[in-house]
Amino acid sequence: LRGGRIGMEMQSLFLTPRIADAIREKTPDVAWRDASGLADALRLVKSPLEMDYTRRAAKAADAGTLAAIEATRAGASDHEIAAECHRAMILAGSEYPGFGPFIRPTSRLGEEHTTWRGERFRDGDAVMLEIGAAFRKYQAPMGRLVYVGHAPQGAEASARLAIDGMEAICAAITPGARAGDVYRAWHEVAAAAGLADYHRHHCGYIVSIGFPPSWTGGSKVVGLAPGSGLELKVGMTFHAHSWFTNTEVVDYFISNTVLLGENGAQVLTCESPTYPTASRHRPWWKPDIHRTRWRAPFSGPALPHRRPATTGGAGARSGRDPLPPGRARVPGTQSCRASRDRAGGRRHRRRRTAW
Repeated sequence: LRGGRIGMEMQSLFLTPRIADAIREKTPDVAWRDASGLADALRLVKSPLEMDYTRRAAKAADAGTLAAIEATRAGASDHEIAAECHRAMILAGSEYPGFGPFIRPTSRLGEEHTTWRGERFRDGDAVMLEIGAAFRKYQAPMGRLVYVGHAPQGAEASARLAIDGMEAICAAITPGARAGDVYRAWHEVAAAAGLADYHRHHCGYIVSIGFPPSWTGGSKVVGLAPGSGLELKVGMTFHAHSWFTNTEVVDYFISNTVLLGENGAQVLTCESPTYPTASRHRPWWKPDIHRTRWRAPFSGPALPHRRPATTGGAGARSGRDPLPPGRARVPGTQSCRASRDRAGGRRHRRRRTAW
């Protein structure tokens, strides 16, 4: 090494100033240079093997999210939900994630990246679930907002708005597009809903191989941000957000891991409901059909959803048993098979499975 030039990633989350100084002191004949960002740039585009790892992480993230939704009920603590989430993710093949999971109730809904601390949920609470799984350290985050027992009036419209935003994001994620174009597409959905003044710092960001405390694949966020000129390339993976909180509409958000393939965006985390959902004693979906409700080509960013349903009790749908107290049946799900099969050219007839 004597007389050589070596790069050091000074912006790394894991390199402390003391360690960096110690390395330099022990190598006085080396010309050290700040190489921050070099490895980050190399991680932006995934190889076929890396894409497969991300898909496997996404499958585990979906498993954890479904388990968290099922564990969410009036009287349950966030400890229980976190435990069920971790159990399901690990059994589905996940390693320890690079970030989260983040589980928080209405009282802390505005807090970013906070975890469980023993709080119990009440009927009507909004619960933020932002969950990521990892396979070979490749990260696949996703998020859902669910309501305990029943969703407030207007939640269905907010969910539709969030889904429309996610569809716009996926439609804009194409080879050669710019990251700023994706944000613009999402914001146009917000503006069309009367929220032209509502802005966020981004509507998603690159995810990749990562270690705690990050699932972004590096020491900084490479976002789908306003005005960003980042060129999107096949093999990039994103944590796409369609997030509407603290606005004139009821709070709601969804987020997904999205892979840019040769034919466009592929939503990888798509087994979990996209409409407000809360559980009580048993899942409102049948496990054997949950993953096959819809079959639709993913030529655009289609994230199909089912017709609204009502909370159990007097308002329950005709011909159906009322739900136990504390359960909500506000449905909606999206098809994962469609986005997976899109690259392979398989065609599926849209089909809806009965309740």
